[in-house]
Amino acid sequence: MVQMQFARKLSKSEVNCYQGPVHYIPHFSVNRPENRSTPVRIVFNASNRYNGDTINDFWMKGPDLLNNLVGVILRFRENRIAILGDISKMYHRIHIPEIDQHVHRYLWRDMEFDREPDIYIKQVLTFGDKPAPAMALTALRLTARESQTEYPEAAKVIERDTYMDDICPSVKSKPEAVKLIQDIDKILSNGGFSVKGWVSNEKIAEKVKEEEKGVKFCRKDSKGLPQ
Repeated sequence: MVQMQFARKLSKSEVNCYQGPVHYIPHFSVNRPENRSTPVRIVFNASNRYNGDTINDFWMKGPDLLNNLVGVILRFRENRIAILGDISKMYHRIHIPEIDQHVHRYLWRDMEFDREPDIYIKQVLTFGDKPAPAMALTALRLTARESQTEYPEAAKVIERDTYMDDICPSVKSKPEAVKLIQDIDKILSNGGFSVKGWVSNEKIAEKVKEEEKGVKFCRKDSKGLPQ
C-alpha cells in the first residue's frame, strides 16, 4: 500500500504536532487463495465501535448513484458483442483530503512484537466507509464528463453502462468494440483509473493486442453461444 501510494507512514513530529481530529481504524486480512488478483484482501473496519461510536456514525452516506441493474444487464445483452471490464482498485484511485486521512490512521509493526507499532494513514478512499460508494462513483462520472466532448460514446458508456466498478456495454461490430475499449481506456487514464482486464465473447484482438490490453475471450459452445 505504501509502494502504491495508498498509504504512508507518519513521522513522530507529524503525530505529535497534528491538531486536527484523529481516529484509528482496526484492520485484518481476508485470505482468498483461489483469487489470483487479490489472494489476501486487507479490510479496514470503519464500523468498529469505540466508546459506543463508530467513524461511520459521523458521516453522511450520500446519494445512491448506482445505475439500475436491470437496465445495465438488458443493454449488456442487447447487441451481438458483449464487453466487460473491471476497474482496478477503484476506491484506491481516489485521493482524500488530509483531514480525512488522519481519521484513517492505523497501526503496523510487521509482526515485531517487542517494539511500539508505527503509525500510518490511508491517503485514498477506503472500502467500508459509509460515503465511499457515492464518492467513488462521483469521481468516475466526473472523469467521464471531462472527456465527453472528445469521446462521447465512451463517456456515455462509463456513465450509463457501469455497475460500481464493472463496465458492461455491448456493441454491434468488432471495430466498434475495439474503438470503445481504446476510448474508455483513454478516458479512465485521464482520471487515474485503469481496467485490469477486458473480457468479450468475440475475438477483438485485430487492433487491440491481447498482451497489451489484457483482453480475454470467452469460448463458445456448439451452438455458438458464449460459455
